[in-house]
Amino acid sequence: MKLTTRLALVVTAILTAATVVTSAQALIASRDSKLSTYYTVLDSLANDLKNTKDDPTSLALLTAENSPIPMSLAFVTNNDISFLTENAGSEFKLPTSDQFKIGLQKTIQITNHLTRFHAISNDEYLVYFLPTDTLQREFNQSLKSALFFNLLIILLGALIVTLLFRRDSKLNSAARQMQEFIGDASHELKTPLTVIRGYSEMLTSNPNKVSEYSARINSESIRMTNIIDKLLKIAALDETNPMLTKEIELSEYLQKYVNDLKILQPNRPVKLMAGPLKMNTDVEVLDTLISNLISNARIHSPIDAPIHLSLEGRNLIIEDGGPGLKVIPDKPFQRFDKSRSRTSGGSGLGMSLIQKSAKQIGAKLEFGKSELGGLKVKITFQ
Repeated sequence: MKLTTRLALVVTAILTAATVVTSAQALIASRDSKLSTYYTVLDSLANDLKNTKDDPTSLALLTAENSPIPMSLAFVTNNDISFLTENAGSEFKLPTSDQFKIGLQKTIQITNHLTRFHAISNDEYLVYFLPTDTLQREFNQSLKSALFFNLLIILLGALIVTLLFRRDSKLNSAARQMQEFIGDASHELKTPLTVIRGYSEMLTSNPNKVSEYSARINSESIRMTNIIDKLLKIAALDETNPMLTKEIELSEYLQKYVNDLKILQPNRPVKLMAGPLKMNTDVEVLDTLISNLISNARIHSPIDAPIHLSLEGRNLIIEDGGPGLKVIPDKPFQRFDKSRSRTSGGSGLGMSLIQKSAKQIGAKLEFGKSELGGLKVKITFQ
């Protein structure tokens, strides 16, 4: 992930968290501010009732009528409650003796109401209260709306980060593939180009060897063509293109390679032992895999060394009587593995093509020593 993407992710997370916290704090502050106003109204009325020389009930009714906040009034006598205002909450319950004691001194919360008491006589009390359930519902609704809005911000931020990450991944992948392709081309084409240049310069000073030098130049040109062909195939396998699969009978498909090999090298012992196996696969990628394995066996073994192909179940084994590999790999070949075919004049890209094409069709490769003396490659198809 690029630094810009990581920064975008961090910034999005910080901004989202800050927005959620700020919104919640703002809502809580707003609710607390309204509650503070409720307390102020009730405490102010309590102070007025304490100091008035007029009828406290009339003063309370007048205050309730002019209050911007719906205020309710009630008389409490002998464990009975009588509401004086129409907007009194029916869910208001008769206070306990402890609540009476506290409510005479300060505003208290009883059920969903902020409540205050004023003693009219020893057994008669004026109760005035403000409902807080509406305030709480407004707070809950605002909080839900804020959380929903912040959720949208989180989703939008996640989408932006995802798009940035995918863009960076695609750009990084494309750049890496282009860099590998250029590196491969430079590395592999350097030797034949040097040979061609050397023989071209020698042609001017040795005109009597035109035929010999021209043949050598032509040989290296063919080698360059093969290298470029393999490089392009590797580049194509690096891309995440969908496979074009079709059903084939693998044993019949293998027979054509054996026939071609017998024509190319009629003196080489070639054997195919294959049972029936129908499979769905990308034929073009499968061809790259098998043709390079057979080509590898053909090029890197003596012309009279045997090549055997055997198909048992979903396992295909290709082995030869050549010298094999000095070290059997326990991990995928790298593109410029020196253990490969430089000494035999190969480009060194065949094994990379084999590994990539096997991975493309989901086949597993295992390398080992053949009883024929050379390399044994086991391909397990899914």
